[in-house]
Amino acid sequence: MRKSLLYMFFLLASLFFTACKPSDPKTLISSHTWTFDAEAMKEEMLKNVTEEEKQIMESMWPMMVQTIKTYRISYNADGTYEVKAPMGKEEGTWELVGDNVLRQTASIEGAKALEPLDFTIEEINANKLVLAREAEQGKKIRMVLVPASSSETEQNAE
Repeated sequence: MRKSLLYMFFLLASLFFTACKPSDPKTLISSHTWTFDAEAMKEEMLKNVTEEEKQIMESMWPMMVQTIKTYRISYNADGTYEVKAPMGKEEGTWELVGDNVLRQTASIEGAKALEPLDFTIEEINANKLVLAREAEQGKKIRMVLVPASSSETEQNAE
């Protein structure tokens, strides 16, 4: 009896640790439709701006947050992606390069594929995806993404 209980304990413990094992980055990325975390994006946008720019951004923030929340980014398991935004839609392919680079290549119908964009994956888990990219003059652009709620995704599809 005692051996049976001990055996059951180890079996349950191994199942628990196997079930809690973090997913690989590709699975985590493709398991959600992502949207911007508006407050984190505001924090990022306010870094390295002048006081005047900060005041302008603060005054425009209510309108900006409505737009930010409408973006939907889907990285599909088949290596394609789609960005839905108020201005339209972008599609293309994506892949992981190494363990921490997401390479995104936009395609335009009837045209040659654009140059790929590489984003460093700074953080990834089931609730957050943080991508960073070097911009002009050595500045870093960070995008903080969170899973879009299913009701938001359905509304955006309409």
